Amino acid sequence: MKTTRPAVSPITPANLATFQSIDDVVIIGHFSRGTALQQQFKEIAAPYQDRYSFGLVAAAQTQAPKMECFNNLDGVQRSTTEFPSPTSVEAFVKLCATRLIPEFTRRNELSFYETRKSIVHYFTHDPDDRDAYVAEMRPLARKYEEYLHFVTTDADEYADAAEMMGLKRGSRGLSVQNPNNGDVFPYMRREKITAGSVEAFLGDIIQGRVQAWRGGGGHDEL
Repeated sequence: MKTTRPAVSPITPANLATFQSIDDVVIIGHFSRGTALQQQFKEIAAPYQDRYSFGLVAAAQTQAPKMECFNNLDGVQRSTTEFPSPTSVEAFVKLCATRLIPEFTRRNELSFYETRKSIVHYFTHDPDDRDAYVAEMRPLARKYEEYLHFVTTDADEYADAAEMMGLKRGSRGLSVQNPNNGDVFPYMRREKITAGSVEAFLGDIIQGRVQAWRGGGGHDEL
């Protein structure tokens, strides 16, 4: 259990593979002993140890410092050898723990808009429906992670937002929002919402075959 482990566990070649899958989110630092980055890694791990598991590989002095992340909830692996600022270590930890398809809330909504990426909203108020959508869309979200945010949005809490994105108030539905120009593209097609149908819809948006919603009705079918 995490509570019985130290904030940072020592990692050797013998237990490296096992440790990578020991928790939902695992972060491993490869840092030389006594370096500022190693100390920073340990300091950052302390307040997060109840949520994630941290391991430390004692790298040789000649090796470049590196951090690895294993987000086992989403099957995502990341690594970095770039530490340009004093906040780089913690920023990577937060990136590691970010779900591929997080829930859009009042607390985090600004972070999505700040990236200027388009946001694929899925509005629902049913937890089981949300979980099924996340499982279906996870590969697609991973494929387009560099360009899009896939999020789930509470259809009751954000009922006004759903209407502003061309959807029926309080109902389940999908709409793509471009925060750069305010355009929204509600999914109004007959096909069921699946990874395949959503990818086709996104492709049509990119190719200009779907016009932004201007209020008063849905898109014409292609």
